[in-house]
Amino acid sequence: MTSPVTTFAASGDGSRMSAFDIDGLRVTVTPSVGGDLNEAAFELACRLSTHDRRVAELEAEVTHLKAERDALKAEIKPPKPSRLLGTGYVRFCGKRMWLLNRRDRGFGEFGYWFESWDELFRHFDVRVVDHGQDEHGPWWSVEPARGES
Repeated sequence: MTSPVTTFAASGDGSRMSAFDIDGLRVTVTPSVGGDLNEAAFELACRLSTHDRRVAELEAEVTHLKAERDALKAEIKPPKPSRLLGTGYVRFCGKRMWLLNRRDRGFGEFGYWFESWDELFRHFDVRVVDHGQDEHGPWWSVEPARGES
């Protein structure tokens, strides 16, 4: 973080030095000729001292906008959903939803995780055909939807 800009005499010709500290360094702005540019030196030092804070604000805004963009991109339906080759089984682990290859082995199978049913239906062209509960917990079976291929 930057310190406030201070101004003090630099030489006998009327020029004044404006300075601020940032991360253990001192930045100094001094007019090259006399005191006519003292105000310009002070204004430049003020702009430079706020530059670091503004860059941090802009970087935070960019990070936020990228996250927002990624969330919006995730909601866009793919042009053509992927298709399952056979039956898949949906199980939940906490709030996370898993589409698994087989039901009989619980979570001991290959799978994909999704945030919601909507995400599953957008990424895989499936329909729910059965549900139940076994020793591993509740499950729902999904099969490729009939229609365009």
